[in-house]
Amino acid sequence: MQINKRGRMLLEKSISCSKCKKVTPLNEIRADSSANDWICIECYNSQHKRLQKTSSYQEEIKQSRRSFIKPHQSIRVKMRCMRCPYVFLVAEDKIPALCPYCGRENTLSRT
Repeated sequence: MQINKRGRMLLEKSISCSKCKKVTPLNEIRADSSANDWICIECYNSQHKRLQKTSSYQEEIKQSRRSFIKPHQSIRVKMRCMRCPYVFLVAEDKIPALCPYCGRENTLSRT
């Protein structure tokens, strides 16, 4: 029996798993795949092995997409005007001759 901060007894409710019949606390109960019965976490994980594999596969796909630069996207470089403190990103193949903020020539450098 557990007692909370106010000195009241906490009720520990449990239910038996409809698949393995093991008595399980309510916080470890999940709905089964048909959503008609309640099952323990172990039975739930055994029912959903395919989903666990799929989620790890999806994670691998996301990681590979992050590391891949698409061919139609150009690489961006960080530029800074030496006259004013303006810093901006621009495509590497489209570096301007003038600062877009102050309009001065020959004051841009890569940072």
